[in-house]
Amino acid sequence: MRTSLLKIQKIEKYIHGQLPPEDNILWDARQVLHPELKEEVTWQQKAYDVITAKGRADLKSELEDTFQKKMLKSGFREKIINLFTKSK
Repeated sequence: MRTSLLKIQKIEKYIHGQLPPEDNILWDARQVLHPELKEEVTWQQKAYDVITAKGRADLKSELEDTFQKKMLKSGFREKIINLFTKSK
């Protein structure tokens, strides 16, 4: 179990560009020599992409809900409209 955890951590550092340049070159070479490692890196990157997309969607939804609640609050919408429609 410890070995697989270390491999996952190493893949994570590789994906996020946190390896020193010499380790990065070695990691690239290992992926050429071991296609299964390259596949693991690909799947872990896809997992990060899905997690990131889900987080963004959740944040966007939360912001939209907050905006809608604030706009429905009495007087707030009118204050904003007046702010931009006042003539000098």
